[in-house]
Amino acid sequence: MMAKPVKTKHEELAKVVNNGTGMAPYMMSLALFVGGITLNMMYNIYSPKQYPRYGVSWWASKMSVLGAVGILQALLMVIFLTFVNGLEPVAILQTFGVLVATSLMFMAIICFFNLALGKAGSFLMLIFLILQLGGSGGTYPVQLSNGFFQAIHPFLPMTYSIDALRNTLSIGGSIQSDLFIIITLAIVFNLLIILFFRGQRKKISQEEAVA
Repeated sequence: MMAKPVKTKHEELAKVVNNGTGMAPYMMSLALFVGGITLNMMYNIYSPKQYPRYGVSWWASKMSVLGAVGILQALLMVIFLTFVNGLEPVAILQTFGVLVATSLMFMAIICFFNLALGKAGSFLMLIFLILQLGGSGGTYPVQLSNGFFQAIHPFLPMTYSIDALRNTLSIGGSIQSDLFIIITLAIVFNLLIILFFRGQRKKISQEEAVA
């Protein structure tokens, strides 16, 4: 007695025109993170021309530069990929918004660890990048990865930028939860940077008082 063959049902949740479009969220997130690492290595994120009186002023003088470059690289990415490379996002304005938020988040995370740990922070960010490449689910579903990457998947910032970009580029779903986490992380790490500069300002004031 022979068993009946199994009939499979194929259903497309979102149509992607080519592999490049499918990989775009992963590569765009990767490019923004690498751009953040590069800028933090090239630009002096600590020493100002003149030490401000307040930590928040110190933060503003540095993050205004990092933030401006972050927004610029997001803008250039959208323009180049859309008008030169032929990418067709289902929601181009949302795509730009996600890229800006992601870029600012990455800048804040990288800047904080570079400030707090110095050269060790730069090395740590490279390790963090490698972990995100494997655990963010950018190339294949994270369920196909080993247990380690599945465990760290929810704690990687790139997880949420990739998911948000998938929705704005091809799926057309909601990005609210992803964007909330991205913005929250950006705010948290900017607050940590402010606290760092406040501590440095206090230390400088004490040294000036002793002198």
